[in-house]
Amino acid sequence: MKKSFLMMLVATSVCCNDTKAQKVLLQSGQTSQQQWTGVGIQLPIDGGVIPEGWYKTNFQEKEWNTIHGPLSTNNKWPNYQSPWGDNNTTYLVRRHFNIESLNNINVLEFYCVHDDGCEAYLNDSLIYSSSAVVSNYAKTNIYNVRNLLKTGDNVLAVKVSDTGGRDAYMDFGLIGTSLANSFFDYNDGWKGSYDRSTYDNNTQAHKYGKNWTCEQSFTNMAAGLYKLSANACGLNYYNDNNEAIAHKDNPLDQKLFIGKDEVSIPSVFSEIAETDIYNGSYRWEYNGGYVPSSYNRVPAALKRNMYQTEVWSYYEPKESESLTAGIHCYPNSDIDRWAAWDNMSLSYYTEEEVNVLLNSIVDDLTDLVSKPMSKNYKEMIQKYLEQKSSVDYATKSRIYAFTKNNVFAENIIAYEKLYQSYQMLADSISNLDNFVSPATIEEANNFKAEVLAAHETGAYTNEEVETAIQKMNRLMERLSYTYLDISVDVPGSLGDSILKYVENFIDVKSIKLSGTLNADDITTIQTRLTSLREIDLADVNMKDLPNKLFYQRSAIELIKLPKNSVTIGEYAFYQCNGLKNIDFPSTLNTIKENAFAGCNNLQEVILPEKLSSLEGYAFYSCDNIKKVKLPASLASISPYAFGDIYNLTDIEFAEGLTRIEEHAFSDCPSVKTIKFPTTLSYIGNNAFYKNKALTDILFNEGLYQIGDNAFYHCDALKEITLPSSLVLANSSPFDHCDNLVKVTCLSIEPPYMTDQIPYGCDMAGRELYVPALSINTYKQTTGWDKFPTIKPIDYLPENFTVLSNLKLTLPETIPADYKPNVALIHDKKGSNYYNYGSLTVNGAGTLSMNNFSLIWDPNWDYNNNNRNQNFCSLVNNSHLRADSVSVQFFTRNDRWTFVTFPFDVKVSEIQPTEAGTTNWVIRKYDGAKRAAGEVNKTWIRLNGDDILNAGEGYIIQGSRYIENSWKDFSGFKVKAINNARKNNIFTSNNIDVTLNEYQSEFAHNRGWNLIGNPYPCYYDTRYMDFTAPITVWNIKNNTYVAYSPVDDSYILCPGEAFFVQCPVDKKVINFDKNGRQTNRTARTLDVQTMAKANNLNEAKRIVVNLTLSDDKNTDYTRIVFNDQSSMDYEMDKDANKFISPDASVPQLYSYHNNVNYAINERPLSENAVTLYAKTPSKAIYTIALQKEIDGYKIVLEDKALNKRVVLDSETAYMFNASSVENPNRFILYLQRETTSIDSVNEDEEKENTKEIYTISGMKVSEPLSKGIYIQNGKKIVIK
Repeated sequence: MKKSFLMMLVATSVCCNDTKAQKVLLQSGQTSQQQWTGVGIQLPIDGGVIPEGWYKTNFQEKEWNTIHGPLSTNNKWPNYQSPWGDNNTTYLVRRHFNIESLNNINVLEFYCVHDDGCEAYLNDSLIYSSSAVVSNYAKTNIYNVRNLLKTGDNVLAVKVSDTGGRDAYMDFGLIGTSLANSFFDYNDGWKGSYDRSTYDNNTQAHKYGKNWTCEQSFTNMAAGLYKLSANACGLNYYNDNNEAIAHKDNPLDQKLFIGKDEVSIPSVFSEIAETDIYNGSYRWEYNGGYVPSSYNRVPAALKRNMYQTEVWSYYEPKESESLTAGIHCYPNSDIDRWAAWDNMSLSYYTEEEVNVLLNSIVDDLTDLVSKPMSKNYKEMIQKYLEQKSSVDYATKSRIYAFTKNNVFAENIIAYEKLYQSYQMLADSISNLDNFVSPATIEEANNFKAEVLAAHETGAYTNEEVETAIQKMNRLMERLSYTYLDISVDVPGSLGDSILKYVENFIDVKSIKLSGTLNADDITTIQTRLTSLREIDLADVNMKDLPNKLFYQRSAIELIKLPKNSVTIGEYAFYQCNGLKNIDFPSTLNTIKENAFAGCNNLQEVILPEKLSSLEGYAFYSCDNIKKVKLPASLASISPYAFGDIYNLTDIEFAEGLTRIEEHAFSDCPSVKTIKFPTTLSYIGNNAFYKNKALTDILFNEGLYQIGDNAFYHCDALKEITLPSSLVLANSSPFDHCDNLVKVTCLSIEPPYMTDQIPYGCDMAGRELYVPALSINTYKQTTGWDKFPTIKPIDYLPENFTVLSNLKLTLPETIPADYKPNVALIHDKKGSNYYNYGSLTVNGAGTLSMNNFSLIWDPNWDYNNNNRNQNFCSLVNNSHLRADSVSVQFFTRNDRWTFVTFPFDVKVSEIQPTEAGTTNWVIRKYDGAKRAAGEVNKTWIRLNGDDILNAGEGYIIQGSRYIENSWKDFSGFKVKAINNARKNNIFTSNNIDVTLNEYQSEFAHNRGWNLIGNPYPCYYDTRYMDFTAPITVWNIKNNTYVAYSPVDDSYILCPGEAFFVQCPVDKKVINFDKNGRQTNRTARTLDVQTMAKANNLNEAKRIVVNLTLSDDKNTDYTRIVFNDQSSMDYEMDKDANKFISPDASVPQLYSYHNNVNYAINERPLSENAVTLYAKTPSKAIYTIALQKEIDGYKIVLEDKALNKRVVLDSETAYMFNASSVENPNRFILYLQRETTSIDSVNEDEEKENTKEIYTISGMKVSEPLSKGIYIQNGKKIVIK
């Protein structure tokens, strides 16, 4: 039922008994039947001019009339004080009120009715606006009180306009309250999870279960003493009357709180109704009265001011910290429970008021200080009693709060219990028998002395008292154990040694062993000593603890591991629930999987400095571990190693840790703060899954990758800063982090991510802050573009890494002393293929780098030659330089790699980067030897003192074995010599490369140069001012292939070397910078560029491309028919065939006048071309045409079989080689389609119409091997 205003005032004074709860600032008339007074004017809707600034505090209102409210037309409100007057008018009304203090006004409630629309202003600020008619009193909560109210005079200005011409009215008032919705009459004001229920005309809030809060928070609150009061009660075990009564005196986990101070609410058994106010249901009879058994009858009790409770707290504002108060429940146990509450009030007490309060309890404080208690509490009280006037407000507030919250009393009770336990321990020590561990006796005596001293000096806090009592109880139990000290001199004799002292194995609860144990002794420990509580193995010679040594031995409470232990086996201590602590020997190296899983009472894990292997699930589901300290020797934390640990709060990582694997710390809901070491590079999938208390994460510079859902449902996270080193964020590492509203990412390149941060959340109100240098890139990058607000920060990282296709524009304002380390890298981004970073730099700025590095990967190109990017690329259109430049280079170990570098390199400074690379060789090409006819001496091996010159080509091959296992690739770091050519890699200009002529008797041997791509990026050879063919090394097919800049769109890889001849009239190749690109995809060129690439050659050219293949490799050759060519070898058109050094690779080339041609350009009239097919073995080979020629037929004649076949895009020629060499076996004919081939007889033509296809769909002239073929739509089998 909705309470009236007067009822609320009564509830405030009666239920809360607190005059600070509410303050009527401006009375509303209809709710109180009282008149209010203000000043105002009435203006017509049409023609009336509203005075400028009419609502402002400094408005001159002296000419306005006195208004008595409420106002209403005659037929609307029976208790109006003034008639509305004319319809279709506007009333402007101003009301003043005075405030002496804001201390207990935290929320304003604005009440109003109006017809028609209304606007309300408080001290110049709009607080309410509605264009609708409001005929029932509406209430609006206003929270920014400290910014609206002021001490002294305040003004509430209201405008109501009647535009309907019928009813018109206005009434309004303002109430200041300590809390919004104190009586829970509606669903507003409170944050958290709660329900509402009504009974006996009273509404309350209630909640079942655990892990909930109902709270309000306020900012800009004054420092001082606060009290939160309420009528509240709770019940545990509500489904079982006997169980509930048995636990009635236990403090409830349902607590009233202010900040960190909290007090349990009363149990329903704490106050008994003498009459049955619960109307005969949902209540229990108890001690001659009645208590509620269900929340739904509690309103009857709260209405009668029963179950009063309060909590006090001294609040001291800290930066961005609000004052939070309410009721919550966060227990460790999962039992049936509920709580119900009403009439909340928050009160502030000035220093003068605190003095009065303290004076009323001086006698109580004098009594308290006379008893044993913690030293800090005793000193606090003594100082106040002796020096009241000099004690500050904060200390006095805390003294009163501690007194009212029973903190002092609970501490005194704790010290009384401490002394009782001390006396019991002393009695136990004085009544010992002979079979008690000497170590335990010594430990008990030492601790007894410590407790006595702490009791006398007050050294313990409440928590330390509780811990000391538990330890004394534990020591008393241990002193009762039967103890044996056994030396196993002969392995296998443990059982007999024990039976010398006891009749039954189960009598032994504590044992110390030394010597060497065998399998029989282990069996005795595992299966016969089943009553063991303590076992000391420190002096046992046992390096490797067996698997399942103490599997599910939940009774064991103390274990000392062998001093020389190296390995703890799988499940060795699985579910040893009695273990609370364990000390690891310094020799320990390995803890295997599940070794301590399920040890639910372990308190902390401090791992030794030599530990290098911690396997999966090692400490999984050890619920009570509070602290984990990891050693510097541990590089990786395995999956689930510390997963599902409820009470873990403190994780101490060490420098040296590089990887945290999946689920390593998942479901650890008590961890609040994480600081990662600087060495960490990888956080795995779900690593910190559902760490719901996590509020602060300090990510390290150097972190490279965060896996999917790594911080899934970390609900307390509000803000994160991701380091500049982060490259991969995968799908989304922060899924469902609902409260994460601010993300700062320091990476220049947006880390790769396929979803948003946080995924699964509405992105409204979330902000992203990124370096100004790359803000536009973030706005256009998948995942990051989901942020509605992306803002720049003035940040330049020390390191930045490029994995995607990044484009940067350098501003002129970039600082001259900014020298980052820039690395272009490769990695897999959500696929099986590597991505290679490419960087395009534009702008007028200058960037001077400390280190610049990039990756070239011919080995990956070998494995994935169909990919358009297997090398990192730099395209620089700005101003770059670096102190150090290097290339990470990967080669195939069973292939030569042709390479060039844009800088000079000393061979001895090339460093292998992969383990096992012990042998490698690098060679250069000698064109002079080739010109002299010494074709077998053209490759010259280089030594450590030699220099690889920038722009020249070389070949390199490595050899790598690990444990006698051959590895298919090697890696090298190639660093530039620090000379004038070091920064050639950053050129943004065209490049001229001069060719050596190397005169020779024969044209096909003259002027061969091995040069390379001069840019650190892909390059389109059509942009070279050069038409002669180039010959490249095809690493996949292990052979050479010739290409023409005129006919081909060949894209050079970064660092790719190639052969080229120096034509008679062309000594320089000009590499136009516009040919640079970041991948291997050929662009569609415009007409002007095409004309340049074709050198404006208007001759008709017919290009025939052929391949020769076996089941492994393919070779290529080309014949070009051009009437402007001659039959002589022309260096600007023809390409001599380079024979593969691998004898197993088939070779195909044309042959004329003792010259082998890879590209043979000849007159159109010379349409019969002799082909040389070099076949490595007697096998089946295929000659195929790559592209048909419009208007022409390509006919292949096999002279060995006297056969001819027309080659086209569907028909290839398969033949069975009978020898390795096949000189002159094949002749190629170019024929116009309108001209028949006289030499093809009728039978051969019929044979060609049979249309035989392989299973793969290739058309062949005839089946040459066993298998299945398709002919005339039917399968045929060749056996």
